[in-house]
Amino acid sequence: MSELPFPWSSDRPLSDETARQLIESQFPRLAPVRVTARAQGWDNEAVEVNGEWMFRFPKRADAAPDVERELRLLARLAPRLPLPVPRYEFFGRATREFPYAFAGYRKLAGVPATHVEAIEAETVAAQLGEMLSALHAIAPEEVEDLHLPPSDDDPRAYLPETLRELEAVAPHLPPEMENICRAFLERDRHAFASPLPRRLLHDDLRDEHLLLAPDGSRIQGIIDWTDASVGDPAHDFAGLWSWQGEAFAARVFASYAHSIDAHFWARVRFYGLCCIISTLHYALQIGDERTAQSELEALRRALT
Repeated sequence: MSELPFPWSSDRPLSDETARQLIESQFPRLAPVRVTARAQGWDNEAVEVNGEWMFRFPKRADAAPDVERELRLLARLAPRLPLPVPRYEFFGRATREFPYAFAGYRKLAGVPATHVEAIEAETVAAQLGEMLSALHAIAPEEVEDLHLPPSDDDPRAYLPETLRELEAVAPHLPPEMENICRAFLERDRHAFASPLPRRLLHDDLRDEHLLLAPDGSRIQGIIDWTDASVGDPAHDFAGLWSWQGEAFAARVFASYAHSIDAHFWARVRFYGLCCIISTLHYALQIGDERTAQSELEALRRALT
């Protein structure tokens, strides 16, 4: 197989017609199948079917095992979390037309937070605090058989890549912001070590994975658990910090049931800024102007 141009590229085509045929042939009770919307992320493509179901298709061979692991994880998490998560009901097999297993769940209520202009911060933060309290209370040993990967808790492991991404996005930043970012990243990277105990994480808790009521009044679901891992709970707060800022992350923490260590917020800021820079870099490379503008706003907020 030839090398893909980007790590998020797909190694196979998936047209609406192919998705329709796959779903209809393997799950005839959904016939006639209509593809009513599509979306894609780094590892998967999501196809909305008949306005009621979401089917996820791995984009590459290396992503396929992650999807299967996610299905098994969510089956255990769903009864123990206070917010809805996908409950998979359809498990499709690989075929000659499509080489990977795929799966579908009933579409959750709500819209991605990226499509909500304003939120009811107090209510949403309290919901997230309760959610993270429940998730982080699940002992990693309970899901040990799923072989979840460890989160990347050493800043030295990915700081070089973040600095390369920062250099790439620098032409799109306001004057001096690149230097401010560098100073921010360098300031605390030697000042903290990962805490114990390590906890079960969503590990990609960004706005695109939070489903909100259209009026922003409450959270209605959390999706895309492919990156679930075991590690530093600061990672889950970092995604919220990069979405709504530090005051909001502090509100989430006010409803959080677990203790933290002295360097917790330094790690939240560090991981959060790395996340913003990486997402901005990705958005610029794929030409997603809306996400790029959103990340630029998040970057300004984070640095002020």
